[in-house]
Amino acid sequence: MLRAKIFVCLLLLVLGLAGCLPESIEQVTVAVTRPRPIATSNIATIVANISPTPSPTTTLASPTQTVIDDFDRGMETPRPTSTPKPPTVTPTPSPTKPWLISLTFPGGDGGTNYDTYFGRGMPDLILFADGQLLLRDKNDDSNNWFESEWYLETHLSQVEIEDIFINIESLGFFTQLEKRTQPESEWLYHFDETTQFTDGAGGATLCIFKEERNCIAIYGPHIPYLVPEIGNTLTLIQSFHPNDKHYVPYEPEMMILRIQPASDGPATDEVAQFWPEDLPTVRELLERYPSGVAFFQAHEAMTYFELFNMKIDDAIFISEGIEYYMIARPLLPTESTRIYGIP
Repeated sequence: MLRAKIFVCLLLLVLGLAGCLPESIEQVTVAVTRPRPIATSNIATIVANISPTPSPTTTLASPTQTVIDDFDRGMETPRPTSTPKPPTVTPTPSPTKPWLISLTFPGGDGGTNYDTYFGRGMPDLILFADGQLLLRDKNDDSNNWFESEWYLETHLSQVEIEDIFINIESLGFFTQLEKRTQPESEWLYHFDETTQFTDGAGGATLCIFKEERNCIAIYGPHIPYLVPEIGNTLTLIQSFHPNDKHYVPYEPEMMILRIQPASDGPATDEVAQFWPEDLPTVRELLERYPSGVAFFQAHEAMTYFELFNMKIDDAIFISEGIEYYMIARPLLPTESTRIYGIP
């Protein structure tokens, strides 16, 4: 009788569990297939950590993104509107003097490694903000742009500076510059059937400072086709030589001396002369300036410049029995020494 009761209880217990089993399976199935909250939270956290991470291109700015030359203007990588615009004028490493007007005839293609030392690219005229005016002293009619040409110096008053800018304004120079977004044939030149198109020739670079540096590169053979506003301004500056002024040879405050053994120098008809005994020997200069480019300032610059008769020129000097080829190259207040390897 006891065994029968136990069997019945066991049977009822099994049947009761079987009746609850489907509901339990459904609950387990739902719990497994439903997205787990912790997984969703982890994925969101990973995405949030990755997306704000800056890439190298946004944190490392190249020099070309910091300083942009005029001819690259408009071609630079777009920047956020909140980023300040870069300066339009590249800072010069060494201190320079502010200027207002500069006219240069840099020459065309070709040349040698010595051209810079002979003054190629130096302006024919430069007017500084304090009124100092330097004019290239052309002592012949050969239109030579280097050697034997040095500067005459005078000074303009503030009124005289204002007068020349009034003349430039009246010629329409700055108004014409506002059209520089157009092709040169529409704002700079008026070509006709007589125009011959070439390349490689020299030209002129005219720079006039008004709120910013305004420079125009003019191709030499196309000067006759300049629009009046530009052509007349070029003529005004090129012929600017006040007759009522007192002119003196400009005494540079900085000068470099290019030195190398005469056997390694270019062909020259210069006659060798002895190096002054009251100056440091050339060997001592080269020990001080192993690059072969010596640098002098103030009175010392004039001492060495006088060896070349106060002009850009070359010479051969004998020091301690060795012949050296040298070029005297005074520097203007606008020029940096770093292009010659001098900090």
